Amino acid sequence: MKITDVKTWVVDNPPPGIGGKYFIFVKLTTDGGVVGYGEA
Repeated sequence: MKITDVKTWVVDNPPPGIGGKYFIFVKLTTDGGVVGYGEA
């Protein structure tokens, strides 16, 4: 099983000058057709 596609979405950025956590979602697709989602 190999990863064939990776897509990312930045959902929210921290306020300028304050810092903080970026909210990013990831979608991975494999050559076997398995799709998975995660948070990075």
